[in-house]
Amino acid sequence: GEILLDGSPVEPLNHPDLVIAGRIAFFCSNAHAMYIEEKDTWKVSGDPTEAALEVFGRKIGFKDGEQESPRIFELPFDYKEKYHVTIHRFEGANLLTAVGAPEKILELSERIWRERQSEKLSEKEREELEGVFLDMSRQGLRVLAFAMKTEAPGSVSHKEMPGLIFCGFFGLKDPLREEAKRAIEDAKEAGIRVVMITGDHKITAHAIAREAGLEGSLESVIIGEELVQLSDEELLRKMGTCNIFARVAPEHKMRIIELFRKRGEVVAMTGDGVNDAPSLVAADLGVAMGKTGTEVAKEAADLVLLDDNFGNIIAAVEEGRSIYQSIKKVILYLFSTSIGEVMAI
Repeated sequence: GEILLDGSPVEPLNHPDLVIAGRIAFFCSNAHAMYIEEKDTWKVSGDPTEAALEVFGRKIGFKDGEQESPRIFELPFDYKEKYHVTIHRFEGANLLTAVGAPEKILELSERIWRERQSEKLSEKEREELEGVFLDMSRQGLRVLAFAMKTEAPGSVSHKEMPGLIFCGFFGLKDPLREEAKRAIEDAKEAGIRVVMITGDHKITAHAIAREAGLEGSLESVIIGEELVQLSDEELLRKMGTCNIFARVAPEHKMRIIELFRKRGEVVAMTGDGVNDAPSLVAADLGVAMGKTGTEVAKEAADLVLLDDNFGNIIAAVEEGRSIYQSIKKVILYLFSTSIGEVMAI
């Protein structure tokens, strides 16, 4: 692929800010890209979001350079803190790089990178950056913020994160599959309710849900913080009309499933990550992704989708209902003929 600016290809190395973005993306990714000569294609393994960062860093021009810039510390992505931190030895000093939820990175940032130097981040600039973040979210982009800290300590903790230098936003587009919208329409016609549970921002989740054909206003979206504050009774009332749950942590999924079952619903849950395993077990039917799913998720699930196609779930329901109707007809036939024989005898 190409790096474009205003629709025209550019040479990344001529843009220092782009080089910084590529370096942070590359340093903060644990995914791996590998070229397969036989198939003339690239294969990327690892978390899809980090895979996107890895590919972006490689497009800028970064390659495996563990000897030149060794990683000396890492804070893995945490669902509560919502950011990933690494520290590398770079040009004789420690360089801290951070990628995560925009609201968290902005909260931790004290300065901003501009014109090859850092300046103090004012409240007005902070508000402007939040506006940019919201505009990107409305476009259905999954937005990540990235920052760095030069001359960083050798290690840090979530409680003692140093003031960061804000560098920018990454916007990731995870396009809907062509069959997804049609599958959701078929589900509605079949009397099946589809609910989205995601870790994305509220506005991003609503934009994607609207594109997919899921009903619900932005105000009706329930986020993880609300889930913690609402009682079971309050949440049960809201769940009657809420089809979108955003910024949700793994433990929240369990509660959502339990409450849906409390409403008398039969729940099928789809997932692909390690953190989805408890929810896949708790649901009446756990469905794991065969291509992108982890082995833990596949072991916990009742069914595995070999091609990760949501439409196949709806097709399976249709086939299952057809089989169920056939069984009912056979039983009715056997009962009617058998009762006739018994009466005759």
